[in-house]
Amino acid sequence: MSAHFLFIHANLLAPVESPDTIPISEATILAHLKSHGFSGQILGDFANSPLKPRVLAKAIDTSQPLAIGFTAYQENIEQIRLWARFAKKLSQLPSKSL
Repeated sequence: MSAHFLFIHANLLAPVESPDTIPISEATILAHLKSHGFSGQILGDFANSPLKPRVLAKAIDTSQPLAIGFTAYQENIEQIRLWARFAKKLSQLPSKSL
């Protein structure tokens, strides 16, 4: 299995239906990674459709990503820090313990 990358696209100001929630940067990076044999996925965290901690925990436990990338803007940096701390704690747990 190839190395897996996980991206979290966070836009807490826009609803999921908004064009502002399209993960263009992450999709571009992921397409490039896939063209070089890697796998990956993008999870969304939006105003009217927040990312649930159990969804992120399952994605991390299942795919054991090589790296996790975040969409970071000034208005969502605290949310990104929260997700990063959560992901770091999960990575310190034994696999399949979630």
